[in-house]
Amino acid sequence: MQLGDILDGGAEFHPVGREVEFHVLKNTYEHVSDEKIAEDRVVPGVVGERQHKARVKATLRFVDEQLRHEGDRQADRFLRESPLYQDGVIPPQKRTEEEFYCFLIRALRNSDNPAEPFCELKDYARFRRALVSEVVSYLLREYKRYVADEYPELATPEQVAEVVEEALGK
Repeated sequence: MQLGDILDGGAEFHPVGREVEFHVLKNTYEHVSDEKIAEDRVVPGVVGERQHKARVKATLRFVDEQLRHEGDRQADRFLRESPLYQDGVIPPQKRTEEEFYCFLIRALRNSDNPAEPFCELKDYARFRRALVSEVVSYLLREYKRYVADEYPELATPEQVAEVVEEALGK
């Protein structure tokens, strides 16, 4: 059977997605009052920054190659427009990090309605500020684990041997 026939109903499909929980960060800014100035010895008129975090749920979905390429283009555009890289020199590590954020904004979906994104692309800057790098690493590991669980044919021989040993009780 050809792929077109399979995709047009020649196979049984099931919904995919994996719920993940993680923390997001929110920064709030406030004008420092005269009382705070006296208490904390801060400079008058300085805006105070506070950080808050919340545990959230989202659904991981597969990111196809077209979406990956769109993410890579978005990362490139974001970095080139950044005042930090106006000289045109973007460190490879920074490009990779940006590609991770662009990948995740496409992989994460609304847990209540996975047809919707967890975060709209127009809110990308807010998305970046909401995730600390360790959370990004965690989400990437969860995505890889999700792919490995959904596609057992990707298992290495060592992983297959380990599963067989566990099944045999050795």
